[in-house]
Amino acid sequence: MIHSVIINLGIGNLYDGFPVVTAGLWELTNPRPQQFVGNLPAAPNLVELYRNWRLMYQNLCDRLPASSIRSFDDDDELEIEQSDTTNVSTVDFHDISEELQRSINSWLDSPGIIHLGRQLRAILNPADEIQIIIETQDNIIQKLPWHCGSFFQDYPHSEISFSGTEYKRINGLQLSEFTRNQVRILAILGNSQGIDLEKEERFLQSLPSSEVEFLVKPSRQEFNDKLWDSQGWDILFFAGHSQTNEETGVIYINENPTNNCLTIEQLKEGLKAAIDKGLQLAIFNSCDGLGLADGLEKLNIPTTIVMREPVPNRVAEEFFNYFLQGFAFEEKSLYTSVQEARRRLQGLEDDFPGASWLPVIFINPAEEPPTWVSLKDKFLLFAQDYRLKNRRDAVDERSEASRRVDAENRNNENRNNNKKNNELINNELINKQRHDWGEAIDVSRFYGREQEIKTLEKWILTDNCRLITVVGMGGIGKTALSVKLAELVKNEFDCLIWRSLRNATSVEDLLKDLIGFLSESRQIVLGNSLEKQISQLIDCLRASRCLIVLDNLESILDSDKKAGNYREGYQGYGQLLRCVGDTRHQSCFLVTTREKPKGFNSR
Repeated sequence: MIHSVIINLGIGNLYDGFPVVTAGLWELTNPRPQQFVGNLPAAPNLVELYRNWRLMYQNLCDRLPASSIRSFDDDDELEIEQSDTTNVSTVDFHDISEELQRSINSWLDSPGIIHLGRQLRAILNPADEIQIIIETQDNIIQKLPWHCGSFFQDYPHSEISFSGTEYKRINGLQLSEFTRNQVRILAILGNSQGIDLEKEERFLQSLPSSEVEFLVKPSRQEFNDKLWDSQGWDILFFAGHSQTNEETGVIYINENPTNNCLTIEQLKEGLKAAIDKGLQLAIFNSCDGLGLADGLEKLNIPTTIVMREPVPNRVAEEFFNYFLQGFAFEEKSLYTSVQEARRRLQGLEDDFPGASWLPVIFINPAEEPPTWVSLKDKFLLFAQDYRLKNRRDAVDERSEASRRVDAENRNNENRNNNKKNNELINNELINKQRHDWGEAIDVSRFYGREQEIKTLEKWILTDNCRLITVVGMGGIGKTALSVKLAELVKNEFDCLIWRSLRNATSVEDLLKDLIGFLSESRQIVLGNSLEKQISQLIDCLRASRCLIVLDNLESILDSDKKAGNYREGYQGYGQLLRCVGDTRHQSCFLVTTREKPKGFNSR
């Protein structure tokens, strides 16, 4: 199971403390959060420890060949003085790293926050993936190695990310009308003076189901024009030199004497256009990227991955390779892919101390983190709707052409030919649709209920409701109504399946039945838990537009208890229906029942 924990630090800083800290816990199958409250004391020692750690890290980086670091200017707001950084050894660096870790753990074990941590631990399972988001505007908080905390050791599938305190969804995506089934990546290979970007180029070229376009040392106009590409991009990748100056990120895009660098603000309109067209992920495999992440966060991009500090060339290469292995080839979640790639960098720390502390995720909590599969499915769902619309438009256009020909020359032969063409197109749409009516009754003599039918059609076709319940006493015609409604709207769906629960089908058997039919696969490998099977079903509901009718839901409710409770062993139906109603997909569940079950919202 995947959990999201959003920790809002509220107003405060490390010098004054954080008087109100809230933690909201979301589960994949239950979008309603649980929330806990605590506080964190002042910890100015963490600021000083981080400063000393950063000075030592910079000193060790300075000893590396200049060609191995992806940064031009090492000087920053810490005002590094030579006297502070002389005679640093890897032992010294290891000692201060451990001291910083101990201090973070001590701070997070303080009385005001420990109760919050215990509440989370009581609910979470160490085997689950846990996506932790820290909401803060304090850039020092973003620089601390939270992943070294004891919680992350006890929950090995958890990973940290950061977000601002304000964020919003991206509404009205303007996806391209061009048909494609590949992940589109815009790869910017910027100023590479003294570093080698060849490996990253090879990694990108090897990706499955992808279309990669490279811009090598582009001008500002070339970069900007590509962001406006009409087909849109799924991923923006940058490799080269970068740095953060007074919290503003700068990337060096070419090696010209002038006009050789850009800030996010200078690309703002192009980036907004790319995000509106579906850009989901930006990866800056370059130095000191917190300023870049801050600029992109203001544009509400779903996800950004950057390096906290100056990054050696080999560390950047290996991280990107490890990340792509997990994210693209093994199709793991973004959090898991970053976490595993970051942890694997520890193997380089004999030569590059602190390497596993560098990568960090910035997230827009209002958007789902992308996966390699979702980047492909996002366009396929749109393309499917677009092709269906085009076919219907073609039918309308041919009909209109037929009428024009008839008005001009009354040529019956042309009119009949157009009519046949229309029928062929309609048949093509209908033949691709799949219907399984199960035990649905004959409604050829169905009369009345015009207003109810009209209302339900609007909810399904216009309002795109994901879950609708038809509630009423026995014998009033709910079953006949559900069958008639399904017959009327069936051509608007790719798949239709009608099932009666009169015999109290178990939720596991129902899921196996639905997934098997909707996935068109005869060798389904079902998940080994109810949560995974529900997730498989949701994937089917996203991949195709499906209408699923469940009749007689009252058969799995316990009439001996308070109304709306499920029978023993059937509580999984509540979990299924909540997830169907609250998770985004393009399909519809229609349920008939004598009493409304508890715990979910529907029309």
